Amino acid sequence: MITYLNCIEMKNILLKIKHLSAILLCISSVHLFAQDGLLIRGEPQKIVLKNNWSTYELKGKVKKYVDYEVWQMENNSGILVDRDKKKGSLSFNERGYLIGKKEFKSNGGVRCIDSYVYKDDKKVADLFILYEDDTVAMKHIGKFAYNDDGLCIDYTFKFKPDKVLNYCSKREEISKKEVIFSTSVNEYSDKIHEFYDEHGFLDSLYATQDLEAPSKLSAKFYRDNRGVLLKTIAERSSLAKGNELDGHSEITYSYHDNARLKNYQWFRNGVLNKIVEFDSEGNLLSIFIFKNNTLYMKEEYSYTFDSHKNWIKKQSVTTYLQSKDFNKERKVIFNYKREIAYYE
Repeated sequence: MITYLNCIEMKNILLKIKHLSAILLCISSVHLFAQDGLLIRGEPQKIVLKNNWSTYELKGKVKKYVDYEVWQMENNSGILVDRDKKKGSLSFNERGYLIGKKEFKSNGGVRCIDSYVYKDDKKVADLFILYEDDTVAMKHIGKFAYNDDGLCIDYTFKFKPDKVLNYCSKREEISKKEVIFSTSVNEYSDKIHEFYDEHGFLDSLYATQDLEAPSKLSAKFYRDNRGVLLKTIAERSSLAKGNELDGHSEITYSYHDNARLKNYQWFRNGVLNKIVEFDSEGNLLSIFIFKNNTLYMKEEYSYTFDSHKNWIKKQSVTTYLQSKDFNKERKVIFNYKREIAYYE
């Protein structure tokens, strides 16, 4: 595999493929299932384009927002001053679909740009530009095209003047209850067999993966009589030794009265690994990480909201309760803010 893609962009490339972003990457990092709205809210698993305001848990007609990481530093005079580091921005059209995305470098320069094109509320193309440095000559361009089902059917990524990344995607509907998705990038390929129940909910799947590391994964989804996801059980194995995601994983889910996810608990090989909690509006509240059945680290979040109930300030406090590098409890605090513009 190409080193440049391995180190920097392969995961970003995969995230831009609609179906794989919802299934393949979530499977390969099993706990991410709990953050995928399609799986959590128990909706039919046919992948369809949805309003991106809801995808990003935004209220109101958001036109654009810019994310900042905020911290304090001591200048030469010994006075503490606030510093803002721009992290990224998202822009939406008036129907709520994402039309632009930017990621910024630590020096404030643009690292990459995404733009998206729709027709009749269906994505037909997007363009991805990555800047390896600040010169236009070093930019790398990825182009994606989609069919009427929202499946990426054509993709080209030019990362050097003399090289092209060849991508191919195929969807084969064996029956109403079985669908096969195949993806290849140069000589590497992934294949996902999906199996659906009589109500159209994803019941189980089997996947073979090569794009990140040769591996196999199977997963089973357990729901209530409304189709709401209650538990995910997965088995993963890879050729690479020591992969922390290998083995048996179980995730259990609970919900607020308004059907939003309240928390999920992730068990790896029978041992509690993580608990993640959300408020009734979908905002992340806390993450608890366990090692050897003992709480190792916790992250706690607090927010300030605007009149639309979107957060504009966020603080995370990470507490390390045990570490070989520290003899006592250690806390790390990060502050974030968002500047949000709305359509009238």
